[in-house]
Amino acid sequence: MKENKSKKEQNREEKRNLLKVSTLGIDLVLLSGLGLFGGLKLDNWFSTKPVLTILLFCIGLAAGFLNIIRTMKKINDAEK
Repeated sequence: MKENKSKKEQNREEKRNLLKVSTLGIDLVLLSGLGLFGGLKLDNWFSTKPVLTILLFCIGLAAGFLNIIRTMKKINDAEK
């Protein structure tokens, strides 16, 4: 972290970063679950049983990992 920040500011920034990191798992599960749920619903509607479920689950999973990468990059850039 930057040397010119006070202890209070550093502590506040560390808490914010901890909160950001703690939500990453929830985001990954939520986005994957939304993709899975949406895929199941669309597969039932279009009668294409496993295709859309697998596709939307993978898209949700990729979105979750992309969110993790973006958040970690923001945290890393903020510490420099």
